[in-house]
Amino acid sequence: MTYCVNCGNQHENDDKFCKNCGTKTVSNKGNSPTRQQEYSGVINKCPSCGEVLSGLVATCPACGYELRGTRASESIHEFALKVEQVASEDQKSNLIRTFPIPNSKEDIFEFMIMALSNLSNESRISLINAWTVKIEQSYLKAKLIFSNDNDFSKFQAIYDQLQEKVNKENKEEKTKKLILMICCNAGVIFGIALYIWALVIDVNKLSAPIASSFYQFIGSILLIASAATLRKRNATYIEYLIGGISGILLFVFSGFYFVGIMAVLVGATILILVVINLIKKHTRKNKESLKQ
Repeated sequence: MTYCVNCGNQHENDDKFCKNCGTKTVSNKGNSPTRQQEYSGVINKCPSCGEVLSGLVATCPACGYELRGTRASESIHEFALKVEQVASEDQKSNLIRTFPIPNSKEDIFEFMIMALSNLSNESRISLINAWTVKIEQSYLKAKLIFSNDNDFSKFQAIYDQLQEKVNKENKEEKTKKLILMICCNAGVIFGIALYIWALVIDVNKLSAPIASSFYQFIGSILLIASAATLRKRNATYIEYLIGGISGILLFVFSGFYFVGIMAVLVGATILILVVINLIKKHTRKNKESLKQ
């Protein structure tokens, strides 16, 4: 007695075609005449009362027995050991990114906790990014498989912690960049401030013309120095724009000064320096891209 390979219908050994779907029968000689059954997965039971346990529980819901001795799967345990043993940052990052996310609820949860713990203690950007990506992948897999499960809130809690950490770091990073930009452009800020003060002196005749020229001179040194060091300090395009605007402003201010020719010359010098440094920046980028 055999079974149809297409629909599973039982038929006699001498049948050449399935009576149900018409599929040609396959000889089953030498094999067991009964269907093979295979069971996968593990049913966890309470060692005290025998209650079937769901995942992510620390005590038995039926008798209150405290569950001890639970451990991560072998794959996660081995992965954690490999991460500790690898010394190279690139190798460690590659190991994290290529680790396959487990399928069971308990293993995904265990992995997310481990990843979040490693992320909290990490300072290297490449490894922070690798752990972050892996936690997001674990969360998406858990959401796809267990979104209707009561335990999904625990996965959500870990993911929310990740998002809170990422948002906090992004705010801190933006604040640092803003402070750094202000510090790098302090010369431009003070230089323009001195030119404005010189303009106030000229317009209101608060002092002798020589005082106005002195402030222009100091402001000119600051502005030129700032424009000349754009490439050396790896300035952003916004800083190049600020330098260019400061040069254009000097052309505007020149019409109000007692010695306006200084503002014109300084403004032209700044614009030339900004253009030269911008060209060098692009040239260096092109050479680096060609080498890669």
